[in-house]
Amino acid sequence: MELFKSQNISYQSKNVGGVNIHLLEKKGAPIYIRVILKAGSRYETKRGSAHFLEHMLVSKTEMFSSKDLIAEYIEGIGGKFALYTTTEFIYIDVEISDKEDIDTAANFLDQMVNKTIFDNYVFENERGAILSEYQTIKTNQERYIWEVYARLLFQETSLSKTPIGTEESIRSINIDDLKEFQEKYFTRENMSVIASGDIDLELLCSKIEKILPEKIGYGQNTEDIIIVRNKSVDMEYYQSKQASVVLGFRTKNYNLKNEAVGDICASYLGQGRASLLMKKLRYEKGLVYHVYTNNTMTKEKGEFFVGSNCNNDKTKEVIEIIKETINEVKEHSIPSDKISFIKSKIIKSLKIKLQTSQNLAMQNQRLILNWNKTIEDYIYEVEKTTNDDINKFIQENINLDSMYTAICGDVSLN
Repeated sequence: MELFKSQNISYQSKNVGGVNIHLLEKKGAPIYIRVILKAGSRYETKRGSAHFLEHMLVSKTEMFSSKDLIAEYIEGIGGKFALYTTTEFIYIDVEISDKEDIDTAANFLDQMVNKTIFDNYVFENERGAILSEYQTIKTNQERYIWEVYARLLFQETSLSKTPIGTEESIRSINIDDLKEFQEKYFTRENMSVIASGDIDLELLCSKIEKILPEKIGYGQNTEDIIIVRNKSVDMEYYQSKQASVVLGFRTKNYNLKNEAVGDICASYLGQGRASLLMKKLRYEKGLVYHVYTNNTMTKEKGEFFVGSNCNNDKTKEVIEIIKETINEVKEHSIPSDKISFIKSKIIKSLKIKLQTSQNLAMQNQRLILNWNKTIEDYIYEVEKTTNDDINKFIQENINLDSMYTAICGDVSLN
């Protein structure tokens, strides 16, 4: 299936000044640009620094004295922008309608990457906003379950450090901490760019070249993301009627093939209304409203999880049904007709997902950064996946004796 050809998409890349620039060109489409800085929370010495820095980037710069002026600058051309922090990256995104506004987008990115002003008043203002954000996450168990899950699944590794930090660490961060973090990690070697839409590579590169950090820098010496099982169950108490549950597995053999195989398994178990766990947990038992599964791989780690929400007194039953279902799949695998169904579902749904410039870039980003591949290569791996590939993945990776259980709610650990 030549998806890019059918969608009039072409992929090109170029290294400019030590920074890899990737373009998914699509005629007639809006232009989306994402600057990716390898400066996420896993690299912090003080918890919450990366996320705090992200707030400061978009608060005050040499060109803009306040957040609303930044917004007016981009919104005035019909564009939009966003910044995000993950354990691995800080993302700076901007989208514009067409290339006549590319200089505006480039100026915005330059201000975000290179021209931050660390004003004391703004800094304390943002500290207050971040503390409020922390409480929003902490008091929402459906959001906080992911904090519990990360600290359990990746215990004793840097990936257990989620971006928000702790209330104590947020209060302890000072401006010098943020300046030091930015100086250390906002470098060319830690930067890459992915863009999509109606712009040619040479024009894009000429604009990005002008916003590159002066410092060449160095890549992080990341540690091995070892598997540790000092704890296999972690729980956070919430005085509520429902519990949030995530069952996770650390997977092995990180490559594009196993990412595709794992995605087929995740889809069969718990993605969509036709999934096996949706049938067992909702249609047959009425225990949950929804269920979700996901498979994620990078060059350093893999994870597979199943999650849901249920009444506190039904938590044990829900977990047992999920475990029984996993054992059923391990014993009998996935029926051939279901594999064909899932392959079609995955591949054809991508045609829908790639219709916007933002999704086009984001759907390809992980594949490009991890495997130097695109969605077309991923589709090829999905298409050629066999029953044996699926059986091998399940037997090697989805084992109940290596499962991690994260729970938020009013539930006894027993």
